[in-house]
Amino acid sequence: MTTKYTPGPWKIKWYDGYSTIGSADGHGWLARVLLRKTKTNNVEEKDANTRLIAEAPAMAETLRPLADDRIITASDREALAREARAILARIDGNPKEG
Repeated sequence: MTTKYTPGPWKIKWYDGYSTIGSADGHGWLARVLLRKTKTNNVEEKDANTRLIAEAPAMAETLRPLADDRIITASDREALAREARAILARIDGNPKEG
C-alpha cells in the first residue's frame, strides 16, 4: 500500500543526549529526539519517546485493518493482537516479550 509517510520499518541510532530516527533503507533521517529540559534530563523518557515515534509505521499498518470496512475473522484478530503486543514490547524496550 502506498502511504504519504516514509514506509517502515524505521530505525533508531542512539547518541549521547539525543537519538535519530531514519528510514530502514538508509535514505535519510526523519527525526531527532532530544532530552526534554527538566531538572533530571530523563534519558529513559527520551529513549521511550524515540521508540514510540519509531514504531509509528508499524502502528499504522496494524490499525489499518481495523479501520477498513472489511470483516475481521478470529484469526485476523489473533494476528492483530500478536502484532500489537510486539509493537508495545518494542516501545517499552522489551522486544523479546512481543
